[in-house]
Amino acid sequence: MAEVSFTILGKTERMQCEDGQEETLLKLANRINERLMELKGAMGNVSDQKLYLTLCLMMMDEMIDAEKIIDGILNQIQA
Repeated sequence: MAEVSFTILGKTERMQCEDGQEETLLKLANRINERLMELKGAMGNVSDQKLYLTLCLMMMDEMIDAEKIIDGILNQIQA
């Protein structure tokens, strides 16, 4: 197992991942941090927990929208 360090909302975090997945984990962490920082700028002085929850809800909404698009494409292909 590899260990990766990254920064989220100014705090250094460490996580383990499968060997060879370090770059992927860093990219994911960087994208999450970017989105959190954007939210922090838009929402002002709110807790980190509120930022995390807001981002989770936004990402779930995006995932549901993507699933609908994929389902529509699959239905077109199967028709």
